[in-house]
Amino acid sequence: MCGAGVCLGIITGLTPGLHVNTLLPFVVLLPISGTMGAVLIFSLAVTHTFLDFIPSTLFGVPDEDTALSILPAHRLLLQGRGYEAIKLTIIGSLGSLMISCALVPLLVLVIPCIYVAINPYLAYILLGFVVLMAGSERTLYRISAACVVFLISGIYGYIALNSPLVSSDLVLFPMFCGLFGMSTLLVSATCSATLPLQPVDSRIHLSQIQIMLNMAKGAVAGIFVSLFPGIGPAHATAVISVRSSPRAFLVAVSGVNTANAVYALIVAYTVGKARSGAVAAIQNLIQVDRAALAQLLSCGLLAAGIASVAALFIARQMLKLLSRVHYTAVVAGTCCMLVILVWVMTGVRGVALMGVGCLIGLLPLFLAIRRSHCMGALLLPILIYHLGISL
Repeated sequence: MCGAGVCLGIITGLTPGLHVNTLLPFVVLLPISGTMGAVLIFSLAVTHTFLDFIPSTLFGVPDEDTALSILPAHRLLLQGRGYEAIKLTIIGSLGSLMISCALVPLLVLVIPCIYVAINPYLAYILLGFVVLMAGSERTLYRISAACVVFLISGIYGYIALNSPLVSSDLVLFPMFCGLFGMSTLLVSATCSATLPLQPVDSRIHLSQIQIMLNMAKGAVAGIFVSLFPGIGPAHATAVISVRSSPRAFLVAVSGVNTANAVYALIVAYTVGKARSGAVAAIQNLIQVDRAALAQLLSCGLLAAGIASVAALFIARQMLKLLSRVHYTAVVAGTCCMLVILVWVMTGVRGVALMGVGCLIGLLPLFLAIRRSHCMGALLLPILIYHLGISL
């Protein structure tokens, strides 16, 4: 079942718009035991975090977890370092997974205490995240611009999430394709007419200390994601890595994605709360006790090893193909693919929603601020909910 989970995770990771949660209703219907089903789902979830950076790096097709990685990854791609960008995400995922597994005995003891302590102040903690992200811009002009972009994207997100324009289970896809995908592609197309040669080598332009530090950042940020509803991998990484280089950021943000898969399982074991669709499906199949936790983490480590090798191999083959294609053609083809995918999945309304998101996603580039402020599309609606504000 671990191998089957890896195969499914490769498919979901490489297919734009196909998330782990999309396959879960079909997985739970398979004629297999609860334990085997839980192993398949957890292996699928872990593998997905190793592969989903490939389409976001090469084609600019984001989901919630990879949205903020697009710009740093594209910078490296346009410098001829696309393979290094993908390799950095794999290193970050694998390293943070091992760190998070090593922390399991400690976290099993402390997470229940932390959860009880923070729950009454959840709204104010989320507000603190927003203030910290805006304050990281340093100058008054950029802080003001960050607040404006946060509010505009937040209003956009609130309307999209609370209107019948697009079904709630699909609305994030056109939103993030517009905010981060299409806007990135349009800017990238003006930077280079031809994709530089993408050498496949093993060089990483980060020191071992920097790699270890950002693996640890990813592992720590994953704890925030698992404890705070509404804080996604992109939010947490944006806060802990506000001054990071593109390479360091990629290591950290990929580490958050994978570490969160482990921590979500620990939260289910200690607190009984499901912080991801995969864990909720696992809880429907088995009781997450100590034996199940150990078995699932072991299978997750095995899946991670296989996924790392598969991701590197797939990245090499895709980069060889991309290097032979005119970059403007790649951008045009990817833009067309995004529009078609959004139209097929969400209709004309979804395409319109993506178009508005694209215009908002261009604002940070013109205002010279970080694109993380566009995550207000999720954070502002969540803040409104937890603060009890009625609109």
